[in-house]
Amino acid sequence: MNLHSELRGAGPLTVFLHGWSAEISVWGSFADLPGRASLLFDLPGHGATPWAPGFTLRDLARAVLDVLPSPADFVGWSLGGVLSLACAVEDPSKVRSAAVLAMSNFGGDRAVRMRAALDRDRNKALLEFYKAVWSEADRRRPGFDELQKELARKRRLPSVEGMVGLYDAIEAGLGGLDLARIACPVAILHGTADAISPLARAHEVAAQIPGARVVPIEGAGHAPFLTFPAECRAALEKFWAAKK
Repeated sequence: MNLHSELRGAGPLTVFLHGWSAEISVWGSFADLPGRASLLFDLPGHGATPWAPGFTLRDLARAVLDVLPSPADFVGWSLGGVLSLACAVEDPSKVRSAAVLAMSNFGGDRAVRMRAALDRDRNKALLEFYKAVWSEADRRRPGFDELQKELARKRRLPSVEGMVGLYDAIEAGLGGLDLARIACPVAILHGTADAISPLARAHEVAAQIPGARVVPIEGAGHAPFLTFPAECRAALEKFWAAKK
């Protein structure tokens, strides 16, 4: 499996893995880290990586790990956060740390409803999904309207097959993901007003990972790095500094 990637900067390596229905462009300038190299990936069926069915969560983790020139710190948003944890389980020698920006909330009625909505009208389903991404505090942040326009301008909508297929592959692999085996430092940066995945979900996952901790981002919804970037950057820097 070949994933489209983009390398920025120079220095210690940081891998960025986007969330469901997104792509590399969603990171914007957040992935431009002074003194660090950033390696960003488009996941299957998203961005510039074509859809190809039949892969597993472990296959996807290997596709990321096998191209790393050196061990890296991982930053994953939502679904990309789950993939970051899968990489830490698959090859501890390649993952120095894993930071999850908003823990995914897989399965249940929400997933069933989303699949049906995508089949009926992809654009309408995504519009409703992204409405739920933002909290009231997000909407009050300076520049929020401009952020929305910029995201819409850059976004290339994945196919329904790609969105549902990627979701299903990740969800199917969760049962075999032994989080207790993760040996690297893990932090979950999670909005306190996340309507997609409640804060309790972050604590539930953190409790399964030795030494993992939850860092609440007060007022943020499901994309804290977009609406509270300074707070997320500060939390990441503190997390990385603590593990040295």
